Amino acid sequence: MCPTVADTPALIANPATYSAIAAAISAAAAFSSYWINRSSLASKLTDRLYDFDKWILGNPCEFKKFIAQATREKADYFAASAPEDEDHIRLKALAYYYLNLFDEIFEAYGRRRAANDTWKAWQHYMFERMKHPLVKEMLLKECHLLIQDGRPIQVHSDGAGVFSARFVEFLVKNYDNWKGPCSPRFW
Repeated sequence: MCPTVADTPALIANPATYSAIAAAISAAAAFSSYWINRSSLASKLTDRLYDFDKWILGNPCEFKKFIAQATREKADYFAASAPEDEDHIRLKALAYYYLNLFDEIFEAYGRRRAANDTWKAWQHYMFERMKHPLVKEMLLKECHLLIQDGRPIQVHSDGAGVFSARFVEFLVKNYDNWKGPCSPRFW
C-alpha cells in the first residue's frame, strides 16, 4: 500500500517547508557567487595593471607627456586646453583610466570592513597617483568636489555622479593622503 498525505509528517507536507529549503539554497548560492566575484575582481585588477604597463611600453611618448604634467602647480589643464587638441584627448583618457581603476580598486578592497596589507598597498598606489594634477582635476570634477579652506567639499550636482557616494566619501575622508604636489617619479 502507498503512503498517503495523511501519513506524511505535517512539516514535510507543508508547502512553506519547500519554500524555506529553496530560499536557503538560493542564499547559499548567492553567498558563494559573491565571494567568487570578489576574488575575480582582485584578479582583474592585476590584469588591468599588466595591460596598463604594456600600454606604457607601447606608447612611451604619450606617457612621457602625462609625466611632464606632474609638476603643474594648478589642476587646470583640461579647463585651459582646447578639447579638440589630440594631447588633451589622450591625457584626459589617461586621467579617466586612473579614476576608473581607483573606483575598481575601491569596489574590490575598500568596501571590506577590515583593513589589511593589500588594501593599504592599494591605497598608497591610488593616493600617490591622485596627486597628479591631471588626475586630481578630473577627480574633483567627476566627484563634484571643490577645495575650500584646504578641505574638499561636495558641491551640488545636477545629476548622478560617475562614482558611488561611498567612493566619494572615502576620497573626502582621506584627502590629506592625496593633497599636495605630485612626485615627478610617481609612476
